[in-house]
Amino acid sequence: MEIKKYKNYDFNLLEINERNPLIVALLLVGINIISFLALIIFLSVQKIDNPFLKLTVPTVISFIIMPKLLLKFLKINDNIDAFRYLKTSILVFISFLLVYIFTFRAKLKMDFMFFWIIHYLFVATGEEYIYRHLLINLLGKKMSVIASCILSSFVFAFILHNNEALITNLFCRLPLALILSGVYVRTRSLSLPIIIHTIYDLIVMVI
Repeated sequence: MEIKKYKNYDFNLLEINERNPLIVALLLVGINIISFLALIIFLSVQKIDNPFLKLTVPTVISFIIMPKLLLKFLKINDNIDAFRYLKTSILVFISFLLVYIFTFRAKLKMDFMFFWIIHYLFVATGEEYIYRHLLINLLGKKMSVIASCILSSFVFAFILHNNEALITNLFCRLPLALILSGVYVRTRSLSLPIIIHTIYDLIVMVI
């Protein structure tokens, strides 16, 4: 049965050939979570203290590199447009950073502040790539865009963040995921969702 398109949005950003998109989605989430936990445990055992190696590197590997390798292994073509709305996103982010640094400069050490800005940019990029771009496009092969956004948001809030408080996931992460899904579907770009996600994480860190 052909899925109705949402206005100008289509699900042709991923060319999955004859593969079952739901199985690919399960593999994607499973590999993401397992590889991230394995890396965190390994680095903890090795007593790595460098925050970049301990936090940022596992994020890049598990949320960006591993999904890319999985798509390549399964011969799935990803036609993401990384530059759509990029100028707007950069302008919004720079404006936010100026206010953020001025407001919280006394609360955070400047060297760590810049680390967290870079770190959360990587976190947001990886999470938006998997749980917005890939999952919505994969699920959209079998269900409506609304159902895809809702299901991917539930996976993001309650499976990826299963170690967090249920109340926080229900009233913070789930609404955030739904909003980010809506922005992604409307713009067909990850630029704005990544910036909004990063801004959210940076604000939560200091409140």
